[in-house]
Order: sequence, then structure tokens, then C-alpha cells
Amino acid sequence: MRSRRRTPPEQPDSGFSPFRETVLVYVTNRASRREIRAFGDLMVENVVELRLARVARAGRSLTDLSEAPTRNLLRAAAADLRHLEDFLLQIASDADIFVLSRSDRALCRFASHLARAVGAIHRTIERRLRRRER
Repeated sequence: MRSRRRTPPEQPDSGFSPFRETVLVYVTNRASRREIRAFGDLMVENVVELRLARVARAGRSLTDLSEAPTRNLLRAAAADLRHLEDFLLQIASDADIFVLSRSDRALCRFASHLARAVGAIHRTIERRLRRRER
């Protein structure tokens, strides 16, 4: 007799990937998602190598840059959190659009709660960055 176990959901790699899972969820083919992630990883590697090569050609080191990369990285984190907040709000709005089970409506409320928390985090990052720029 065949097992009725379902295939476990695909987990993204724990490493950095420039392609958000919130976008890849719309790519239904698992192999395609893996290929897109691999392409993203390769793209990041190439961009970093190119940046390092330009800095080296200019006779500088990364520590000689006019602005520490920390600010840019935190701006990027805030942008990703804004994206996540919007994504969670989209999930929360499913309760207004679709006929959902009681448990799924509860998940929509949970997504709304998470969106508020994520929004608070990204606004805190943005405030902190503005305060330090003055």
C-alpha cells in the first residue's frame, strides 16, 4: 500500500538570497524555485566580487569608503521589512476577500498582528538611521 505522506514544504536555504520567498511562492515548480535561488546566489557573488575588484583597482580598501556599509545594509533591511509588512497585510486581507475556515481567519488576524510588529521594527530602524545622519 502506498504511503499517504505528503511531501514536506520546501525550506529555503538559510543563506542570503536576493529573491524573496514572498515572491517565489508564486513560482509553483520546485525545480524552478531552486534554479532562481541558485541564479540569485550567483548574481550576489558576482556583484560582491565586482565591488571588491573596483575598490582594489582604486587602490583602496573597504575600510576607506566614505560611508560604512552598515547604514546601507540597515536601509536594505528596513526596505525588506516594509515589503514583509505589506505581504503580511495582503495575507490579512484574505479574510475580507475569500470565504475562509475559522482557523484560516485566525491566521489572517495573526498575519495582521505580525504586520504591525514588523512595521514597528522597520520604522524604528528608519528613525535610528535618520537620527544618526543629522
